[in-house]
Amino acid sequence: GILGIMCKDTSLAYCSQIDASNPSAACFDITDAEIAKYPPVDFVLGFEGATTVTLQPQDLWLKGSPLANSSTQSCFGIGVFDEFIILGDTLMQHYYQVFDHANKRMGWAP
Repeated sequence: GILGIMCKDTSLAYCSQIDASNPSAACFDITDAEIAKYPPVDFVLGFEGATTVTLQPQDLWLKGSPLANSSTQSCFGIGVFDEFIILGDTLMQHYYQVFDHANKRMGWAP
């Protein structure tokens, strides 16, 4: 999963403290320098004609998240569930989205 990719280097700040069953609840006083040490993560979106999007480490941690206990904390910004992942604003910050309701599909562009 995503935590296995992000935390392949287990020495990265807070990797050992992220609960794999609920990573979006992971909020820490993590510095920008610590965040920058995490690897970028590629997501393949779609099936036929799938698109690969890359999120940088600073996109994966949300500063000022409403889930944080204080304004100094950053929270892991990807919702991970048994059968799906919610990318939300972590993805929408850097990619344009096209919602084609008539054909029940979405598209992404940098």
